Amino acid sequence: MFKTLVVVDDNLPTLLESLPGAISFEEYLRDYPKLNEPKTRIINLCDTTRYLSKGYYCSLLAEARGHSVLPSVKTINKLRGDDNLWSIDSRLSHLVPKDDTESVLICLGKVAAPHWQKLATRIFQRHPTPLLKLKVHRVEDQRHLNLQRCSFNELSSDEHNLLLEALEDYTKSTWRKHDTGKRYRWDMAILVNHNETVPPSNKGAITRFVKAAAKLGINAQPVSVDDLLSIEQYDALFIRETTAIDHYTYRLARKAEENGLVVLDDPDSILRCCNKVYLHDAFNYQKVPSLSTRVINSLSETSLDEIEQQFGYPLVLKMPEGSFSKGVYKIEQRQMLKEKLAELFQDSALVLAPTMTGALAYSMAEPYMRADIIWHAITGRSTTTAQNDFLPEITIPCQLSRYPKRCWMRR
Repeated sequence: MFKTLVVVDDNLPTLLESLPGAISFEEYLRDYPKLNEPKTRIINLCDTTRYLSKGYYCSLLAEARGHSVLPSVKTINKLRGDDNLWSIDSRLSHLVPKDDTESVLICLGKVAAPHWQKLATRIFQRHPTPLLKLKVHRVEDQRHLNLQRCSFNELSSDEHNLLLEALEDYTKSTWRKHDTGKRYRWDMAILVNHNETVPPSNKGAITRFVKAAAKLGINAQPVSVDDLLSIEQYDALFIRETTAIDHYTYRLARKAEENGLVVLDDPDSILRCCNKVYLHDAFNYQKVPSLSTRVINSLSETSLDEIEQQFGYPLVLKMPEGSFSKGVYKIEQRQMLKEKLAELFQDSALVLAPTMTGALAYSMAEPYMRADIIWHAITGRSTTTAQNDFLPEITIPCQLSRYPKRCWMRR
């Protein structure tokens, strides 16, 4: 038996007070996950149009906590891409009713006008999102359709009634995941960026990958993003460029997966590993030992007092997404803390403050500790060191089973 939670941005509206499982984002952030809770489904009605908003984090944290969620982070990012991604496929044009409608609200796949239902069902299957608005634009004799996300706060009173009816029906239904289909491994593109200062794999590593793939019957080809005119011609994509969510590497990984390619890094891994808020919450939920970290979502004086009491000065704030020490800030006094948090909250609803290191869209706070060495990467023939102000000395012996001469370390 599933437990269903309906999450909204701010305080719970009067309309939803009688709806079982309706809570605010603050409640979901503070009170979940719970010990011995049943399988949980999340219907995220928060505003997801802005990257790193409360709506974005609601879905991200739900996935970290093992909750089924609508919309998924993958769907959110798909809908925030190019406007062309929102255009409806020409194969659906025969489902568009011939009337003068300019806007149609789709609530969990349901619409008020029955003659739009078939199209709404197909759209919801492709983009499973609680609230979508379908806009109809007429250019001469042609009609163009675009999808726009919306939140509960944007709905009219009539649209509220449609949503409540859809929620009642949908919470009783079974959520199914689409089959990803069969995967093949014959021609493989290795995405590289020759201009990247610190690439995940150097030229020697790429050469070894190509040779190893050939022994397994895979034709591996190093390519840049400009060379990938059509990803569909390959059976696999191996990304050896530094990835990020708001970046073409993630969009390319998602497009490749949608076309049935084997993908490394796959979109789900990029989503999870690039955001430290997700990792922090997932580690806590799964009882994995990790750095003591505070997730900050408020600029109140009480919050600042608690941060100072927990960490003292100097401390470190980190953005949720970043690598190679980007988005890491040393804070030495209260006014600096207040100003930096205000700046970070413009881009992210959350910031992290870890005990040692970390980065999140929540603000993370951590004690500031100086060390002369970040790590030593000990390989078969050489030792590599890097300098950093925030990490203690770590010695990592590592050896690749088939290629012991080199060891490449990332993040």
